Amino acid sequence: MSSFKGMLASARKQWLKASICFAVATAFRSNGFLLCGFIVWGLVVDISVRKTGAGQQVITKDSIIKMAYAVALSLLVIAPFFAHQARAYMLFCSPDQLGRPWCNNGIPSIYSFVQKEYWGVGFLKYWTSAQIPNFLMAGPVLVLLLHSSSTEIMQVGKVILSMGKTADGAKARTLQSKFKSLVDNKRTEKPLTSWNTLPHAIHTLALTLLLLFASHTQIILRLSSSLPYTYWSIARLLHGGVQTRRAAQDGGAGAVLNAPDANSKGPKSFIVKHGQVGPSISQLVRDMRKVMEPNTASRLKERSRNKLKDYLAMAPTLNVSHILAFTLTDVAPSLRIARLPSGPTLSFRVERYSLMKDLLNASRHARSVGLEYLSPPLLVLASFPNPGPDTPPHMTLLIKSFQSLFPSLTPKTLSLSSARRVVLVSWNAERGTVDFRHYLITVRPHGVSRRVRKVVEGITKAPSGKTLDLSREKDIADYVLKRRDEEGYETASTSAASEADPDETTVRLAGDYVGRNNKKGEKRAVRLDEIGPRMELRLVKIVEGPPGKEGAVLYHEFVKKAPSEVAALKAAAAAKAKLKKERREEQERNVARKKEDEEMEVDEDEGEEVDEGAWDEDAEVSEGEESASEDECKD
Repeated sequence: MSSFKGMLASARKQWLKASICFAVATAFRSNGFLLCGFIVWGLVVDISVRKTGAGQQVITKDSIIKMAYAVALSLLVIAPFFAHQARAYMLFCSPDQLGRPWCNNGIPSIYSFVQKEYWGVGFLKYWTSAQIPNFLMAGPVLVLLLHSSSTEIMQVGKVILSMGKTADGAKARTLQSKFKSLVDNKRTEKPLTSWNTLPHAIHTLALTLLLLFASHTQIILRLSSSLPYTYWSIARLLHGGVQTRRAAQDGGAGAVLNAPDANSKGPKSFIVKHGQVGPSISQLVRDMRKVMEPNTASRLKERSRNKLKDYLAMAPTLNVSHILAFTLTDVAPSLRIARLPSGPTLSFRVERYSLMKDLLNASRHARSVGLEYLSPPLLVLASFPNPGPDTPPHMTLLIKSFQSLFPSLTPKTLSLSSARRVVLVSWNAERGTVDFRHYLITVRPHGVSRRVRKVVEGITKAPSGKTLDLSREKDIADYVLKRRDEEGYETASTSAASEADPDETTVRLAGDYVGRNNKKGEKRAVRLDEIGPRMELRLVKIVEGPPGKEGAVLYHEFVKKAPSEVAALKAAAAAKAKLKKERREEQERNVARKKEDEEMEVDEDEGEEVDEGAWDEDAEVSEGEESASEDECKD
């Protein structure tokens, strides 16, 4: 707790309080002396680097005073460690005592003697075959801290070292901009990485190396819980900095987004419900998530208090490009499709819908599907009017909105085995609605009777769910070739005619496909089995911008405005946008001016601030103040 309070005080530039807290931590653990690095960083390194980047002189009177102040506070931090050593020396090394072997060392240290003599601690002394289990136990934490801290140090170090190189023109301005963004703690290339976290990375790296090479390595399991950098490193991994191979292949069984690459440019979506919607709409939301897999948050956990703005705020971090929000109104269920971050937002009324379980139960080709969802579906648009001067503008926008929901199709690079599902979006001109269908692509042998196909494909279950009963047949040929309810056996021609399915299309496979014997060049029958969900959507409104930041209404099904009213609304919106832009620019100028004024005041008053907080050896500190500071650190 003392080390945490000291780090917080260092971040607030309360150096004396931080030193007292660090001293309390050192009194309990010897490795607390490493905490004095935060004092040195804040009073010496941070100021020197900032002055170097700004082209100012580093060695000045004020900088020397701050260096002396840092040395004095560092001595305060390590004082408890030397106090323990001095007390042990007086107890065991006095003239009237026999003395211990360590008393005659050049630097008599009871700590080093006890660690070496009784604990077997020393450089690489713990690296024995008997300690392999302990190394394996501590391995995950060691790898996490070593990788995270070293990566951040190298990333920030590149920017710092680049400032020492000679550069002219645009390159110099680029380096200056990178350096200013770094020290101002703006966003960097790596998540959760900034100038303020660099001293924590250095402290973590030093402590981890000390435990790895010259201590009992498994202690890291206990000490890591006292390092803020441990939690930042884990957060960086969860943020998406590292993608494991299993998450890329598995379709994201427990991930937030199931895409193979969370940073890819393909569309990704949130499908949510908001408000009280009931169990049917909740199931429809889950069914739509299966349709959009693997590029959606299939296991997104929703709470009743979540608002749509919560998902909008989280979407940029996860590279989400679309939000599909279902809600229940007094008239009918509603669906909004929002393109992020700038819109547009399309509002639909769900006229009719069928759930996935209902279609599977009603279909005679119902089957359990699973692996089909590891690849995105193919989008098919049907019956929409061709783009032209007579085509309403909202129809073109409607087509493009559905196209942007799914990854673009490139026949040259598309793998045939990844084409497992089809999403059909068709325009119903008579009703003025959009029909949404979801199909599974089924490939079967061609020219083979259904009974033969069951044997060839290894199907042992009848449609009723019972095992096939062959007890009435005298021979396997009776089951395979005998005509039903007729005399005689089937031939190749009669079998093909009787078993023909009007929904199947015969093709030759252009490549290997999933399933038994589906090889390239083989002739196969292809059929689309609808697996749901099914929706009939009526477009109600299209507006600019995402929800919460809606702009002009581009289309409305029920509200029509005259051209003069539309022009007036556009003029009002343009005036509002112009005023907003002017206010933003004015605010940015005011912020920049205030920052410059503060920097000038800091440079002028820097000496006075140091004199007020400088270490005064002659100053008397009351006993009550010291105990109060120590009690605060212990709390």
